[in-house]
Amino acid sequence: MLAQPPKASNRALFAYATSPGDTAADGTGRNSPFTSGLLTSIRKEHRLEDVFAETQESVLKKTSKKQKPWTTQSLGDIKFYF
Repeated sequence: MLAQPPKASNRALFAYATSPGDTAADGTGRNSPFTSGLLTSIRKEHRLEDVFAETQESVLKKTSKKQKPWTTQSLGDIKFYF
């Protein structure tokens, strides 16, 4: 179960496979739904925020909305792309 994460410090992003207080699914394949979604999204040219938004949508779909990835960030005006 994910404990309440700390608030993001200046210019940081923390991404978690599930929301605080919930348990992340392991999945049935080689990777968890979160890792699988992240690996797919990170291969595309995206802004950092978009990578995790797409990952969240993938996990929600794969888990029938039972698992919701969670992020906290304080990036300010940083433009980070993969």
